[in-house]
Amino acid sequence: MPSSEGDESGTLPDKARFASISVIIPAYNCASFLPETLESVFSQTHPVLEVIVVDDGSTDETSSVVQAYLGRIRYIRQENKGLPGARNTGIVAAKGDYLALLDADDTWVSTKLAQQMPRFADPEVGIVYSDFAVRYSDGRYQESYLVNRPLAAEGAILDRYIQSRFLFPSTMVFRKECFEQIGLFDEEMLACEDIELFARMCAHWKVALVNQSLMIRFEGSHNITADSRKMGEYTILALGKLLEKERTLSRATRTVVHREVGRQHSWAGYTALEQGEVSRARGHLMRAIRYDLRNLRPSVRLLAASLLPASLRRSLRGLKGARKTG
Repeated sequence: MPSSEGDESGTLPDKARFASISVIIPAYNCASFLPETLESVFSQTHPVLEVIVVDDGSTDETSSVVQAYLGRIRYIRQENKGLPGARNTGIVAAKGDYLALLDADDTWVSTKLAQQMPRFADPEVGIVYSDFAVRYSDGRYQESYLVNRPLAAEGAILDRYIQSRFLFPSTMVFRKECFEQIGLFDEEMLACEDIELFARMCAHWKVALVNQSLMIRFEGSHNITADSRKMGEYTILALGKLLEKERTLSRATRTVVHREVGRQHSWAGYTALEQGEVSRARGHLMRAIRYDLRNLRPSVRLLAASLLPASLRRSLRGLKGARKTG
């Protein structure tokens, strides 16, 4: 089996070297990022069949920016559907045997595809992903994201992925059959639609990892991931959809899902109580217990705290903090 570190294009198996790859870039008001993103695709040492830019009803200068690239891309403009709908439009339009997703504010290193494609020599591998770096809007730069995701792995990774969502779209290349078998992104989901779809793919396909940072993600206030409350709520919804749609999951895997849903409810309950949203906190804490009895003791303590006046809860937090710093 090829090394997880990947190979340069000169050592690619013939089938992988000449595989047809469709790159799909959904874009919404990313005019300032798009040129750099496109240039990172054009600089790939592995050839691509096509680059599809799906303009999801942008109101900025995106349509003007793409004019300079019309001879090198397929440009599709549609009314705003949201990120899942834009990705789906690109997937349906794609002609390649392999699909690579790239968000309009992310970039690839030049050898990304060359290092990933050899891993498809294993016919059971449906997805190849990589580590990535993060460039923050405040100037910080993180060389490796997966260094903080010890569960990141390859092979049959479903249980690990449920517990630590380490698959990010812009790092991933898919066999087109994955979408033909499992389906498209759920356009009713306002966030975390990738968690549900990727988890369902992982239930049927092996996943390979190139353990190098082959993508650079830009992280700013515009990212949906900056909204932790929304991400938590939709993570719970995505995992629930996984249970609904994948009826043949093993008992062990279903237990992993229940425990993760319980953990998400527990954290949501804690943060809601911190923000003074007592009713919402109680609902989450009760569900945390229902999904995983290991949450019983901490949830009962927080439920008891929710009965106290807000001023007393705040003073108790102050005393706790004083003890920790003393």
